[in-house]
Amino acid sequence: VVKLNATTVTPWGFRMGTAITWQSGLPFSVIRRSGSLDAVPPSLAAIGLPAIRTRSSYPDGIRNSGRNISWWNVNTRFTREMNLSRGMHLQLSAEVYNLLDSQVLQIYNPATESGVRINGENEARITTGRSYQLSGKLTF
Repeated sequence: VVKLNATTVTPWGFRMGTAITWQSGLPFSVIRRSGSLDAVPPSLAAIGLPAIRTRSSYPDGIRNSGRNISWWNVNTRFTREMNLSRGMHLQLSAEVYNLLDSQVLQIYNPATESGVRINGENEARITTGRSYQLSGKLTF
């Protein structure tokens, strides 16, 4: 993952900024989980309760065998600050998130910070498309 943040102030009083991110395609693991009755603990076997232990394995033999596609994310911000009468100050901002409108399926689990596909089911998310935000701030 490579991130670049930049900002500048123009001679006309506009502040422009951008945040650019490139992800090379983070890896994910293909996992097969199944129940197994081969190792019942003696304490549970004595009272007659079946104990199923979950077994995890990599069907292709290696961890992180899959790879997400690489993608870009570009966010921009334009801000104009103005001094008004009586000591008031006005700030207007316009922001565009995901300027390239790239909606990418990422096999990724934010809780474990890793990509996982378990028994053919992806722990996945789709990145949100382009969105806009307008804001204003008046201080007095």
